[in-house]
Amino acid sequence: MDTFSYLFFLCVLGYRKLAIVCKSSIASFCVVGSIFRNLTEGLNLYPVDMAIYRSMLCRTEPPTQEQIDAASNKAQEMLDKMELGSWSIANAKVESKQIGDTEEYVIQVVAAPVICGTIATLGQHMGNYQDAYVATYGMTYAEFLFSANGDLVYFNLDSPIDIIETRNENVETFSADELIARVKQHMSLSDSDAYGLPEESRIPLEDTKGERILCNVTLSEAEYGMGRVPIANTDDHYYYIPVLILKGDVEYIGEKSGQCYYANHRIVSEEAPALVWINAVDGSIIS
Repeated sequence: MDTFSYLFFLCVLGYRKLAIVCKSSIASFCVVGSIFRNLTEGLNLYPVDMAIYRSMLCRTEPPTQEQIDAASNKAQEMLDKMELGSWSIANAKVESKQIGDTEEYVIQVVAAPVICGTIATLGQHMGNYQDAYVATYGMTYAEFLFSANGDLVYFNLDSPIDIIETRNENVETFSADELIARVKQHMSLSDSDAYGLPEESRIPLEDTKGERILCNVTLSEAEYGMGRVPIANTDDHYYYIPVLILKGDVEYIGEKSGQCYYANHRIVSEEAPALVWINAVDGSIIS
C-alpha cells in the first residue's frame, strides 16, 4: 500500500465531522477525531531502530526552496484525494534538529480548510477565549513532515470537518480601520495582567524590585481569515466567521529602571505572537 492509500484508509476509518459552516453560519460538530502516524508506524521497531530509520531519510543538506515547494504540492495532492472538502496550504518551512554532531532536516507543511473561498486561520487557542467563546472541539488543521527528498516522515489530521451548508457567502463586515479602532479601545481598557505576567507574579516582583512594572504592547502585524466561534448556550455548535488577528510583542518594563522583567519575545518562532482576535462581523473581541 503506497503512502497516499495508507493515509486515505486512515481518514476513511477515522472520525469524520459534520459541520454547517460559512462566513456567518452555524457549525454543528459531532465526535472529536485525530489521525496521526509516524513513518515507522506498524513496523514494531525499537526506539533506536526508529531513530536510525528516520536519520537515513532526514540527514541531508538543508532543503532548498524548490524542495519546499515540491513538498507543499505533494501535501496538497494528498489532501485533494482524501475527499475532506476544500483545503489549502497555510505555510511551509524547514525545521532542523541536532542529533549528536549531525543535523537532521524536515519540511513542515501545515494546511487548513477553506471556508467560502477563504482559508481558516491557524493558532486559535481554545482556552483563551472570552466566556461566550469557550470551545470544546479541537481546531481543524493538517500537518505533514517530509524529508528533503519528499519522504513522508509524519502526518497529523486533527478535527476534520465536512461543510454541508452555506448560509451567507457575502456577509457585511467592519472595515480594517474600524476593527483596529475597536482593538485599541479594548486594549486601553484591558487589564495588563492579561498579556503574560499575572498579578500574583507581578506584585511580588514589584515589592522585591521596589518599582511599578508597566506593560508595553506593540502591534506589528495583521492577518485576516476565517475564525471559529461557538454559539452561546449550545452544545458544540459554532460559527465560522471573518476575523482580524493582530500580532505583536509584549514587554513588562520597570517604571524607574527601564529593566525588562518579562517579554513574549519570539524565542520559539520568528513569527509575532497573536495578541488579539476580533470578530469582523460584529466587532466583538474573541481572544
